Amino acid sequence: MKLRAAKAGATEVRVRGADLRIVMGRDLGDAQRTLILSVFPKAQHGQRQVRASIVESRGDWRDALTRVLEGLAA
Repeated sequence: MKLRAAKAGATEVRVRGADLRIVMGRDLGDAQRTLILSVFPKAQHGQRQVRASIVESRGDWRDALTRVLEGLAA
């Protein structure tokens, strides 16, 4: 997971309880925000940070996080 996060440009990926936080080293574009919302529909996002609940992900949250990180790296 750490390698995927680094490849995606994430400086921090943290899960505490049901909260997931991804902090990017660069600004998020519209396509990246759309990707995140397709996996985590109720995610909150800013310029470089995404907050979501792993409870609301579709399927296993680890698989969902992997899809997001791979999409951000593309």
